Amino acid sequence: QAISEVEERANSTLASMDDYDSMDIKLSIDRPGEVSISVRMGAETSYRDFETFSGGERFLVSFAIRMALAQILSNKYGADIRFILMDEADSALDEFNIGRFADITKRLSADRLIMMISHKNILKDIIPQNIHIVRSGSTSSISTGVN
Repeated sequence: QAISEVEERANSTLASMDDYDSMDIKLSIDRPGEVSISVRMGAETSYRDFETFSGGERFLVSFAIRMALAQILSNKYGADIRFILMDEADSALDEFNIGRFADITKRLSADRLIMMISHKNILKDIIPQNIHIVRSGSTSSISTGVN
């Protein structure tokens, strides 16, 4: 039952990627304590092993699973997660998958605050509110931006 709940929530998170190939996760228990991840992409009719996907695609799947687990645990223990901090979570993503990740974070930010630390300039064009910190020598300057 827990596996199917993680699948359902993770697939719901992945479904928020607008205008991209859909991704669908299937989790299975091979042996006690060992879970396998299979993914079906777009119009594919069969699931493929998680390891056969690109680093960016694997990141999106594992991020969706982590968010699903966080939701399940917060519901179980009565916690209300309203803040998520991600430090360079986008480092494995190419430009295409950054757009997908931005879609997911926009959906998740509807009911929680998400703070993301990144060195990729493309995100400041995608994410609506930005804080820019630029280091010059021994000092740093801070500016804000709204798209």
